[in-house]
Amino acid sequence: MNNLLTEIPMSVYGAIAAALLSSGLTLLGVFISNQSSYKRLKLTLDHEQKIKVEDRKVERLEELYVHSKRYLNTTVTYFFPYISVMKNEMTYNDALDQTIEIKTNYDPERVYLIMDMYFSSLRDDFKKVEEARDACHTILLDFKNGYKQGHFDKKAINKFEVAIAILTHEAQVFEEKISELAKNT
Repeated sequence: MNNLLTEIPMSVYGAIAAALLSSGLTLLGVFISNQSSYKRLKLTLDHEQKIKVEDRKVERLEELYVHSKRYLNTTVTYFFPYISVMKNEMTYNDALDQTIEIKTNYDPERVYLIMDMYFSSLRDDFKKVEEARDACHTILLDFKNGYKQGHFDKKAINKFEVAIAILTHEAQVFEEKISELAKNT
């Protein structure tokens, strides 16, 4: 066996060593290349995921803006006929008829859902809108009770107009907050 190894020329050993060395270097090169490709692919995937999340957030902001705008416009518009009733320019029944005709092409539950799931920071601002809306309803209810008894509260119109102005203002502030959030996203 020893004789067999000595009969092999040294150049064969050199060729075997060179083949092993080049195979090892090739394997190392492939490993380094794969590591680099993996890192680049991971960066690309992370970036695409970040863009997807940002796009989804912008879509939800746009959806929240549209739904809340419809909701707030309808809410504010609802109260306008009652100003004429308070000025004794129309009857309460006529105002009711007008408010019934107002189309409700919004989903207030969608507004709440989007805020609760994605933009809870807007909840306090929307609460101010709801409080202003409730104040309008309270004034209107007090007026309605007096109206049924034949009493016209002259001060009710001033309180009601101020309450509607506050509601309109809070609605605009809320819309501006949504716009700010969209700009900062």
